[in-house]
Amino acid sequence: MRKIRKLAYFVLIVTATVVTPPDFISDILVAIPLLLLYEISVFLSGWVYRGQLEADRAWEAEYGGT
Repeated sequence: MRKIRKLAYFVLIVTATVVTPPDFISDILVAIPLLLLYEISVFLSGWVYRGQLEADRAWEAEYGGT
């Protein structure tokens, strides 16, 4: 998700301009929450992924790999 951030921002901005009336303020008021939700999802997915890696390492240390 971090690697395609520029593309995601572009798609979110285009989506915000398509779904709102042709007013610049409306576009911004829709785009900002979309971008914030994207950044929150990037943060949460990284956090969960790091936790999963840590759990996998702990399992390997406890039960030993082959």
